Amino acid sequence: MRLTATLAWSLLFVTPSDGPVGNWKMVIKVGHVGEGLRTVILEVSEADDGYHGQLTSMQNRMTDADEVTFDNDVLTVWYGSYEYELTIDGDTAAGTVTSPAGTQQVTAKRQESQLFAGDAPEPYQKTWRGKVERRDDAYVIVTRRNTFELGNASDHEQALSELSGVDVTVTGLWRVDKIEIVSIARGRE
Repeated sequence: MRLTATLAWSLLFVTPSDGPVGNWKMVIKVGHVGEGLRTVILEVSEADDGYHGQLTSMQNRMTDADEVTFDNDVLTVWYGSYEYELTIDGDTAAGTVTSPAGTQQVTAKRQESQLFAGDAPEPYQKTWRGKVERRDDAYVIVTRRNTFELGNASDHEQALSELSGVDVTVTGLWRVDKIEIVSIARGRE
């Protein structure tokens, strides 16, 4: 029997997102007095005897789970009087948590960090259109209404020199009082 290259590759290399390892942001629909949503971060790591887990406690500290198992895409975590049972599908999971308060629905998403708000978003990039000029040993972009200094001009010295006096489009990040250039291109002629 011959394996295709893709199938052979997938059998050799299983990505971490195929199992339970990682940080999971769990959102629990609390269905008793004080109804609402509660967020818990679960960190699952490999251990000699299977898996180890830590969860955020009510004091927002990571504390050890009592037991963690993973079988047929089902992750089960015991933590005091709480039993989480989540079916993992790639980087998402869904299931329940059972506790003295009853059974509540849980959804979870794998993320890089242990932040309650989720992973830090990519910095917001903005686009400015205008002319590049050299003023007082600094490069600036002059738009219809404003003039902004380009903070990392030395990283783009050649392009700025070639585009001086020309309409350009600068994509970048606003850093205090300057634009940090991500890209610069000739504008419409």
